[in-house]
Amino acid sequence: MLNHACLHLVSPVIQLDKWTFNGPEGQESVAINTSPFLVNSADAMKTAITSGMGIGLLPVYAAIEGLRNGTLVRVMPNYRSQELNLYAIYPSRQYLDAKIKTWVEYLRGSLPEILAAHQAELVAYELSGSLSGARLAN
Repeated sequence: MLNHACLHLVSPVIQLDKWTFNGPEGQESVAINTSPFLVNSADAMKTAITSGMGIGLLPVYAAIEGLRNGTLVRVMPNYRSQELNLYAIYPSRQYLDAKIKTWVEYLRGSLPEILAAHQAELVAYELSGSLSGARLAN
């Protein structure tokens, strides 16, 4: 990694000086170069990577399209970055607005299926070398 421009997706749970992966030998941490490029948006990171600014970490949902059309390539296919949790936080269940309740119920019901579909696409990509034969999620 020290020979590459490593772009930073800023998050409270991702360290700026190293990336942590789960690989064939278990969990591994790799030191990365400091970068003047810091961003907290997966879409902005994808744009920077596809523009040739360097390599970076992307969530599966942000990478699938680029893997499918060839604008992104997995650099380390035997490694996965750390998994992150998603939380819906709201002030109180008492007097909960119907819009918020509906949104949380939608996330709870739909997100696992969407994430599983993205993971299946990634597995299909890894097995075939492309996403051309994979069923693409909406």
